[in-house]
Amino acid sequence: MGDPTRDNVPYGTIRDRFDARRVIPFVGAGVCMVGREEKWTLGRGLPLGSELARELARDLGYSGEHRFCERCGEPIGDGDLRLDKIAQHAKNAENEFVFRTRLRSILAEQGRPNDLHDLLAELWPRIRLVVTTNYDTLLESALHSRDERFHTVFHTPRNQAGANCFGFLEHGGERPQYFSDDQLARRDLSEAGIIFKMHGTMATGAARDWEDFVITEDDYTAFLSQMPIPTAFFPYFVESSFLFLGCSLEDPDVRVLLHQLRKHRSKQDVPSWSIRRGASNAEKSAWAKRGVTVCNEVLTDFVRQIREELGRIGSV
Repeated sequence: MGDPTRDNVPYGTIRDRFDARRVIPFVGAGVCMVGREEKWTLGRGLPLGSELARELARDLGYSGEHRFCERCGEPIGDGDLRLDKIAQHAKNAENEFVFRTRLRSILAEQGRPNDLHDLLAELWPRIRLVVTTNYDTLLESALHSRDERFHTVFHTPRNQAGANCFGFLEHGGERPQYFSDDQLARRDLSEAGIIFKMHGTMATGAARDWEDFVITEDDYTAFLSQMPIPTAFFPYFVESSFLFLGCSLEDPDVRVLLHQLRKHRSKQDVPSWSIRRGASNAEKSAWAKRGVTVCNEVLTDFVRQIREELGRIGSV
């Protein structure tokens, strides 16, 4: 007998949309929970944002217990240990270098890709574009392990050219090129799948001076006011189904993206899904108003079931 708290996920429809190369996976921070049963500790995979915030707050002496931070004067709420607030505190207290160094040391212990990263790598021949708000490079590692070609496009919040400029890291490259939105739109992006990192990216390899990502409250305010998305991707957006993995509507990036998407789509019958365990009826209704069906399922189980669905029709 099935679990009455779980929804019937339309695996067949999702598979068919992948077959047509009409699915854009949107990968959020919650994917780090796939296959993870124990509490996060340093060196054992990636943390949730709240776990990372607590770790960094302890290093920086940021308690979040005062109405105004005693060191930087930033207004904060009781027990408010959000990652962007801690990063803002570090910047205002002129301690941003220490913060970013510590952040990199934690994320460098990211471990190996989990089953969801591996699944996306297996599906890569059926994927044209993945969108993610994560800085880590676990998906890239999974793709490298299967010798898949891909390019990375990422937002560059500290680039002097502004929000209209994007980093472009070609497959196998060590340093990115930088293109305006118009320049990127004129490039042929069809010969390899694309990872679009909305919040920027960590760097890999020896050259790391170019890495850039949204992290402070100021960064997020600027990002959401501009919502820099390459124009080249909108043709994919309007004809594809989004598959939200490890995301919540509490994430303003998701809400703004869906708002823009509904403005650009000429028809609203393109299905999209959010795989999200524990969603309330109110949350399901909120997603539905934005054209997304919530499937009340554990991500780990979703990965297993979609693999079984693919296995019924042969290998990827």
